[in-house]
Amino acid sequence: MKNPFTSNFESFEGPMSPLVENLHGDKFDQLKELISGGEGVLVSLRAPRAGYGKTMLLSRLREELRANSVIVPIDLSADSRINEEDILVRLLDQLTSVLPGKRDLTRLDLGIRRILANALIPLVESGEVPSPNRTESLRSLRETPEQVFDFHKESAAVAQWVRGQFPALAPRFLSVIGQSCGGVTGDLSQWFTVLSRFAMAPVESRSKNQDLLTEVSREGDRFQNGMSYHGPLTSFLKLITTTENIVLVVDEMDGLFCDSEAALRVANTLIGLRQAAPRIKVIFSVNDDVWESTFSRRIPLGMQDRFEDSVIRLQPLDEESVLELLRIRHVDGAEDLRQKIDLNDGDLYPRAILRAARDIIDLQATSEKSAAEQREVFDGNSRQGRDLGFAEISLEKVVETDLTESGKPDIPFANPVVKNKYPPKLVRRVTIPRKYLVQRIRQKSDSAPLPPAPPLHTSFESPFRLTDSSKSRGGEANATSISSPANENIPSSKAGPIDSDSIDELLRKFRER
Repeated sequence: MKNPFTSNFESFEGPMSPLVENLHGDKFDQLKELISGGEGVLVSLRAPRAGYGKTMLLSRLREELRANSVIVPIDLSADSRINEEDILVRLLDQLTSVLPGKRDLTRLDLGIRRILANALIPLVESGEVPSPNRTESLRSLRETPEQVFDFHKESAAVAQWVRGQFPALAPRFLSVIGQSCGGVTGDLSQWFTVLSRFAMAPVESRSKNQDLLTEVSREGDRFQNGMSYHGPLTSFLKLITTTENIVLVVDEMDGLFCDSEAALRVANTLIGLRQAAPRIKVIFSVNDDVWESTFSRRIPLGMQDRFEDSVIRLQPLDEESVLELLRIRHVDGAEDLRQKIDLNDGDLYPRAILRAARDIIDLQATSEKSAAEQREVFDGNSRQGRDLGFAEISLEKVVETDLTESGKPDIPFANPVVKNKYPPKLVRRVTIPRKYLVQRIRQKSDSAPLPPAPPLHTSFESPFRLTDSSKSRGGEANATSISSPANENIPSSKAGPIDSDSIDELLRKFRER
């Protein structure tokens, strides 16, 4: 079984992990309110350290605001810079993707139609563009601009009229749009022309994504001259944010640790975009260690004030959020798993909890695997039989040979009669139960029994050499066997004279012998 807590790192652009609705619930509501408002804002999302769930919170925000917002992640380049061209390409890529169930209709189509409707409303109100029913016309422009400016339907009278009168209407539209964008610039005029042409063109012939950039560059000739993308990007943001909610998300700032120069560049770019396009929303996600070591010590106080104007700070999780985080991945055992996690209150943040749960599940899996292996070994030993030792012995494995009492065989021991191959095959020591470690091999003898051995001698030859009395008489000397005296310490009065040693010396020699 795969450990459900193996993955504990989030990526804003990667596969989305199971979302926990109650994770930092109050902070999420605060962030959602700021991003969904009509005014632009720069939000600093802070956490005491990595792993507190910032990216998880941003992923949840992206899912809930997908229908009415365009959320664009910003990655740093290899030299730790914000690539404005990359932002523009990513933004166009999301805007030109086909909407679900809308058949070839993109979010950019809807945005341009609302821009044209907003530009036409003042002209209808002033009477510059006549209308037989001004009230009804204004209501349709405000409430259903997508239907009014559907250039792909011949029945859309207003859309077809604007298509035919566009060369004459474009300067008046730009004048109205410039009032809401802070003035008409060359980049703004080019974007309006290019995007209007995109909306009016047939679906099969209009260009998208990179082709839009190519068309802009062809008209302005700016990009080929090596100029920055800052002007075209900010002009596009000014125009599109009049109808669309654009959110730029800057995450993964750990690479800027102690790089003050890079931090200053990033801060300057974000504040520049925010000032040039006042309606955009920027979320700046950073941990305390990176902020304190890199940004707060380098960037000017004026920039710090902008970054700290709207700060959302994440806190450790409560018990309800901890259980929910465990339950979303481990439904049945969340409560039991929580009891086994030993963390201080200050360490109850998502990554620490997921790591602790992962280690517990891995330990349980290892223990279960070891127990299963031991059961396998035990079951295997039971099937092999009861009589297991160093060797597997059966009754037929008996060596037949004749041994005499002295241990010498009547036949050559090199040629015994063996019914089965011997020695038997050894088995692994690890599989042998302790009580079977010792086995004896019975040996059978067919030779005739030997007669019993004669009894031991009850008497022995005396070590004493006594001189016969006949010797003094000239007779032959005889050695006499003498029984062991009852009391060796008392010399016999009947004993004859001793040749050399005394009785005590002879007794000593007798004991030694």
